[in-house]
Amino acid sequence: MNNGFQSGLERRLEILKNRQREELLDEVGQMADREFAILSQEIKNGFEYEKAEIRKDLSEALEEVFQKYKFMEERGETGDLKWIYFSFLRSSMIDDYPAYRIDFYDERDCYFYRECSGSWDFSFVFSRFRKLKGKIRDIFSCQSRVKEYETDDMLYGFYEKFHLMAAELLGQLLQDSWDDYFNIKKPAVIRVKEGELFDRTNIIQEWYLQESGEI
Repeated sequence: MNNGFQSGLERRLEILKNRQREELLDEVGQMADREFAILSQEIKNGFEYEKAEIRKDLSEALEEVFQKYKFMEERGETGDLKWIYFSFLRSSMIDDYPAYRIDFYDERDCYFYRECSGSWDFSFVFSRFRKLKGKIRDIFSCQSRVKEYETDDMLYGFYEKFHLMAAELLGQLLQDSWDDYFNIKKPAVIRVKEGELFDRTNIIQEWYLQESGEI
């Protein structure tokens, strides 16, 4: 008798706990959706005003990798530059440093025994993700019903939304002249891809440089 009563009570408590957990997840999810709408509008409204500074930051990141590539090319360790990859690092969310990995490749278009890479955090977009992430984690840190993996699942969903915005804006940035980023004076065709590391990518820009270095 007591065992049956105890078992029934435990089931009711478990049902109540699950209901409270689902309600909290729904409440926080709605809050996060509203916050994301505000932050995404900030990004859209501010991009044109901040574009020159963002381009400068991106140019510095690309130039740093380009100098590494030139050094490798001079040593005969690689051929002419053909590809640039912006790889969205999903794992960087866990490290609280959302960023793109930048890789330069020659015509082989693959990882060589020496990588030529760098990183760019695109803080104009991803700093706002960190802001939202902080709010979500603060709420869930004060309770035990929602598990950490469920929090991460929610964050991954918003991380992907910010990634889509970043990819769109990156494409707009790279529509500018190649000379805004590099100074190559020999004929070249450079293709830029954006996507996830070791996963699907899309060409978002192609530069066709003539002898003068102009597109």
